[in-house]
Amino acid sequence: MILKLRNGFSRMSDPTILTRAIQILSAMTENVHFPTPSPSLLEMEEILNAYSEALTHCKTRDSVKISLKNERKALLAEKLHMWSYYVLLTSNGSESKARSSGFTIVPVPGTRPPLEKPSSLVITNGINHGEIICTGKRVVGAASYIYEYATLEGMTTDAWNRIASTKTKQKINNLTRGVLYYCRMGAIGTNNQLVYSDITSRTAA
Repeated sequence: MILKLRNGFSRMSDPTILTRAIQILSAMTENVHFPTPSPSLLEMEEILNAYSEALTHCKTRDSVKISLKNERKALLAEKLHMWSYYVLLTSNGSESKARSSGFTIVPVPGTRPPLEKPSSLVITNGINHGEIICTGKRVVGAASYIYEYATLEGMTTDAWNRIASTKTKQKINNLTRGVLYYCRMGAIGTNNQLVYSDITSRTAA
């Protein structure tokens, strides 16, 4: 079954996204179906608490505090979207597993043609140390992309780091120089179809 995740976190009101984030974090905690989310449970809790604190402080209508609150809301929404892609991938079409994550899951008929596999993913070193750049080709029907990278150890244990994007070029930084990194690009369709490219590698310079 093809599953669709109802997200839209960035468009939610402050109380709504706070409530949904708390619900999702609670559902993901000690959830055996999703053992390695990225960001981690602790990181997501810290992001959530920082947003909640900023939300409380901006009640004075101070413009600086409101700007900080908006920045932390945007970060929370971004990380919740990353979790939703992880849930989509890990649940592997199982509606019961996906629903246990706390996300709103909508099963949809698989009427759209399958996405093509992303091809010609090229990995190059960036201009800065510890930086690589992933460049792929546009996939017809893709609504967004996800870039995953890991060391050999991380790849063998399926502990990928993930970056969500709408572009076919993505910079990855803060890498360890001299370490070989494995990368892949995923194309995500409008019904949350997910298709990966072949894995390629590059040593961070």
